[in-house]
Amino acid sequence: MTKPTRLSAEIQSLLLPRKPLPWTDVKGFMSPWAKQVIIENDASRAFLSSIHDQEQDERSIIRDQVEGAITGLSSKSTRFWMAEYTFMAKFLTIDQLISYAPAFVKLAYSMPIKLVSVRRLVVRKYLASIIPYANDFMLRQQRKFCRSSVLFYPSDLLFTMADRFSSLMKRSVDQSMSANRKRVLMSVRSLQIMSDNEVCERFRTEEEYLTELAFLQTQCRYYRIDVSEIYHITGKDLRQFWTF
Repeated sequence: MTKPTRLSAEIQSLLLPRKPLPWTDVKGFMSPWAKQVIIENDASRAFLSSIHDQEQDERSIIRDQVEGAITGLSSKSTRFWMAEYTFMAKFLTIDQLISYAPAFVKLAYSMPIKLVSVRRLVVRKYLASIIPYANDFMLRQQRKFCRSSVLFYPSDLLFTMADRFSSLMKRSVDQSMSANRKRVLMSVRSLQIMSDNEVCERFRTEEEYLTELAFLQTQCRYYRIDVSEIYHITGKDLRQFWTF
């Protein structure tokens, strides 16, 4: 197992936030499935756990507010939707939760539980038709996507997002140390050469951008990445890597 090291000054400077950036006042956020790759390792799990620990008080307040807002439902429906909220909250930062919670409450009142189940079944069958092979990692991600997608996206976008999820799986299927290390290198290099407008389009909000920078810092430290490795990556390398 790779042991984390101190982050070099050169790498740290590459991952400092740009200022100022032309952020627009957009509503909502990009779902976790809109990311370019999935990197699953000890460092990423520790990073997510750390964020949730820091946000624990605020998360408890939002959870209480959501639970209070859906008390008008039957006890069975309340239990179902609170279980779904607990699941969905695992994906989101506190800023994303603040944005998502009102939509979730509306969904709890407007979407029958049976419809949730039917849409999940449709998504699961569609994924099985476009992803004929799946290893343990992909199966875990597919279960998460099937459960969360119908609560993130309207019905007319489900197949489109399932197609994008399929591409995400193809880019992320190999979760070996060498494959994830390459993903980190490509992610840092891609971010480095983006224009300011491209950064704002990619992340939509400053909070999401800052979270990604912090995440990549932990990954660079974990994989002992040197700045020279990043500068050796060409535009051709990036095009080939991200083309799926």
